[in-house]
Amino acid sequence: MGRVLRQIDELMCRGGVVVSGVALVFLMGLTGANVLLRMAGMPLGAVYELAGYCGALAVAFSLADTQRAGGHITVDLFTPRLPAWLRKALSIGNALVFALFFLLMAYQVWRRGLTVRQSGEVSETLKLAYYPFVFCVAGGFVMLVLSLLASAVRTVLPASPAR
Repeated sequence: MGRVLRQIDELMCRGGVVVSGVALVFLMGLTGANVLLRMAGMPLGAVYELAGYCGALAVAFSLADTQRAGGHITVDLFTPRLPAWLRKALSIGNALVFALFFLLMAYQVWRRGLTVRQSGEVSETLKLAYYPFVFCVAGGFVMLVLSLLASAVRTVLPASPAR
């Protein structure tokens, strides 16, 4: 069970990293093209809008993998001195509290996306309906929640033997 959960979590996180990487490469290409064209006196329009959307996608879809890999900042001043069972309990509690927090964040962002879609609001320069980007950010938070829950479950499950 633990091995299957780990594989599902890894596959989900890798998918998020691919989306994040594509958004980042597009952002870099767009910025580079704008710099070159600006030097030629023909700057691209709406670069700031598109850069914002790409940046949101890059960050949102990289959250779950960063959490899975332990890439966020941690400060272990006291926990190494605690008994193993208490460190395990704190790890599970931490994962569950943050999963609940980011689930609420995902819900609020999703609701905002529904409001934007319903109102017909579009971006200022491109007149682009941007609610899909809002939904994507909510999806990135959901992926983070699933990764946090998988982390909590893996902490409870015994380590699977290596093959």
